[in-house]
Amino acid sequence: MQKGIANAWLVSRFELSKLFSTFRGISSMIALSLVWYFFIRHVVLEASEIVSSSAFKDAASTLIGYLGMKSIMRWNAPELAMFWGLSLFIFPLFSFFISADQTSSDRERGTLRFICLRCSRRSIFFGRFIGQMTIQSLMVLLLLLVVVGVGLYNGSAPLAHLMEMGLIMFLNI
Repeated sequence: MQKGIANAWLVSRFELSKLFSTFRGISSMIALSLVWYFFIRHVVLEASEIVSSSAFKDAASTLIGYLGMKSIMRWNAPELAMFWGLSLFIFPLFSFFISADQTSSDRERGTLRFICLRCSRRSIFFGRFIGQMTIQSLMVLLLLLVVVGVGLYNGSAPLAHLMEMGLIMFLNI
């Protein structure tokens, strides 16, 4: 059991080093950063002004009520509400692209055979899962800090409220 945990930890560290030290990993992180930059700059900032208007709240509350998301209209920080809506679609997509590439690239390079000789399937699975969850958690935390900064810049809510909502969103995403 102890050896399985150590092997899972090694596999997760390998996944982290692969993402942050290879050209493919760095380019995917840059691509995700650029996508989020454009979403924050052009969607979140623009939409937060529209969402905070009372005319939009009246019109959208009936539509959102049908979807069961009526409580999102009562958020004090529209930047976080927009980030929440976008992140529910973008983070799983990013996770899918990164994890789909893991096994196929390891098999292509021949490192999967080497890993399978040293570790059990369970260690490989949990190690990759821990590695992916660490990568996703770092990205979510970094982007939440950026969105909280945007909320402070716009003056939509006080820092304590933004941090509280950011923590709740971090735990939910």
